Amino acid sequence: MAGYIKVNREELDSEIWRMPPLYHRVWQYLSFKVNSKHAEITLKDGTPFKLTPGQHLTKIRDIAKGVGWQERGKFFEPNPKTISTILNWLKEQKMIDFEAVTSNSLGVSGGNSFGTLITLINRGFSSETADESNSISAPVTCYQGSEQESTTITLRDICAHDSMNPTHEEPESRTIDPFIQVLDAYCDLHSCLDLRVKTTERAAIGKLIAGSVPPQFIIDAMHKIYEKKRQNALKMQLPFQQPTSFLYYDNAIQEAWRNANTVTDFPKRSLLPQNTPQKRKPYRTRHEQTNDFLKKAFRQEEENDLERGSSAVRHHPQFLFQLRGG
Repeated sequence: MAGYIKVNREELDSEIWRMPPLYHRVWQYLSFKVNSKHAEITLKDGTPFKLTPGQHLTKIRDIAKGVGWQERGKFFEPNPKTISTILNWLKEQKMIDFEAVTSNSLGVSGGNSFGTLITLINRGFSSETADESNSISAPVTCYQGSEQESTTITLRDICAHDSMNPTHEEPESRTIDPFIQVLDAYCDLHSCLDLRVKTTERAAIGKLIAGSVPPQFIIDAMHKIYEKKRQNALKMQLPFQQPTSFLYYDNAIQEAWRNANTVTDFPKRSLLPQNTPQKRKPYRTRHEQTNDFLKKAFRQEEENDLERGSSAVRHHPQFLFQLRGG
């Protein structure tokens, strides 16, 4: 992708700079991706769709992939719910606007979902190309190579307020990554963003997945442990404090998985007639067999001594020497 965009130093004093780093990463990603010129694209059903400068048609999951990062040789991708939360915050700051592009919104039949239309409105701070009033009709200057175009994009020129919700996208028909599935469930249960999940917690989830533990088993066990902790706090009349890390569940989930895979040895049904005695061969280790042999030999020696009417001490060589007058 060629070209560049202008970034003002006043961004250091903006609200987005005080948010978690992923917020600024999403904002910067969208700034790079929006169109710099008027364009017309063809949707997957063949319908032509026009884009104005400052707009970009995408999907929430594509944004999540675009802002992912590499850490210690492993790629981390935020979940779509986190991206939706960030987009809603950007909208509240009047920095972007968005709407779900569907067949119904375009007035065509088919019931298809084509993604989310992102519209860059304002950077949320004063600059050479933005109105200091921070209004939704502030101009956006877009750059492509050495060319520069400036256009004023207003909310009413794009779409209506009541149709802007990125969660209107239809779920994509593809298999969800087990790691993402468990991570989403953990974030939903604890009402937190996945960017708050530490590297050690992610490693623990990945270890369980690599150990062939089904993601649904992990999720169900996690919910049961969470509910048991809540019930215990309620029973003891104490304020409930939810676990602060996935590591709280790790050992319990591993033990539950081992117990679930423990095979119980049931006696096999005999194929012999009922009146035929079955031979039982109890298993004895080599050490046990040696001990049994020594005990048996010792008992046999004692019995021999009793039969001869003498004790073991009388067979001692020194005792025999004294009897002979030596």
